[in-house]
Amino acid sequence: MRHRTVLAGAAAVALLPVAAQATGYREFGKWSIACDNSLACSAFGTSDKDKGGERWGLRIDRAPGYDGKIRIRFNGKDISDEEHILIDGKMAMIESPASMGAASLPQEPLLGVINRLLNAATMTMPGEEKDGEIISLTGLKAALLYMDEQQGRIGARNAFVSKGEKKSAMPPRAYPIVKAVKVPESGSAGVPIAPKIGKAVMAHYRATTNRKICDLGLEPASQETPTAYPLDKGLLLMEVYCWRAAYQAGSVFYLFDRSSGTLRDAPFEMLDSKTGALTIGKNESVSGADAGDGAISGLHKGRGVGGCGEAVSWRWDGKAFRLTSQAFKSLCNHSDAAFRLYRAQVRHADGKLTPIAEDADDDMTF
Repeated sequence: MRHRTVLAGAAAVALLPVAAQATGYREFGKWSIACDNSLACSAFGTSDKDKGGERWGLRIDRAPGYDGKIRIRFNGKDISDEEHILIDGKMAMIESPASMGAASLPQEPLLGVINRLLNAATMTMPGEEKDGEIISLTGLKAALLYMDEQQGRIGARNAFVSKGEKKSAMPPRAYPIVKAVKVPESGSAGVPIAPKIGKAVMAHYRATTNRKICDLGLEPASQETPTAYPLDKGLLLMEVYCWRAAYQAGSVFYLFDRSSGTLRDAPFEMLDSKTGALTIGKNESVSGADAGDGAISGLHKGRGVGGCGEAVSWRWDGKAFRLTSQAFKSLCNHSDAAFRLYRAQVRHADGKLTPIAEDADDDMTF
């Protein structure tokens, strides 16, 4: 079975206005980094050790804005202000704010840790292993310079790398609001359709699908049938399973207009995880699709069994399926290596706005 992603082979063109884009995902040496569309950034460096199939690492998060909160985690846990670490094999202690004077900010000890790591080769956390947990710092400086640049901290006093006298940074970008329209309830099972509609959808699928991605239902005698979800009285979202592997499957989506009998590709708002660019157009495959009630979500499991991959969700706004969240994890077996690339709030038809929790990791589960 070929490798597919949630947005496999997305043929996207700018058909509709799109929101402010994210800054994308980068890799520098042993470090990975991504910033989402609010300018919240995270960097992750790996441990070379394999503990029962699960590898650990060091994660550095920084919120946008000049006073954006810094968070440093090892093995998913915050580094305490009494932690002893080894930098290039030499003992170092994370100083507490109290020991640095009453005027010191709580974030200063964390900046001090970063400063000491920038020109080092390794950081070691004491542990059960004889040599501790060793994190490579190759690429850390480049990754944090990229973070400074994306957050507008070049030349700022509290920059990680590019320090200066500036006392400002780019302010946080507001998360976009997707205005979801009310759709008839259908659930994930869909609604019944006339056989002739199903045949028309499958004929269109066979004529237009990307056969480098899809390999199900391509023969006229195939028993594959679409599932229909109503978007309004006259418009149906049609889902066709187009590939299936041992642990997951993929779907393509179309819109069927009952009044005119016309069929077209369902428009998706999509994010390029490398460049941060947003486009709207045809999505040639959604892995692990879950559709119904005006929403579509996808989960691509890396290696088939998970441990890494990509999670995406969309909501119908009457014109397109708008992106509401996207998270990405390229490193398998690293528990804290997932990056949130994009988030949006959803305003429902009743006017209620879905809040965004500051530290919620619900859309980063693989």
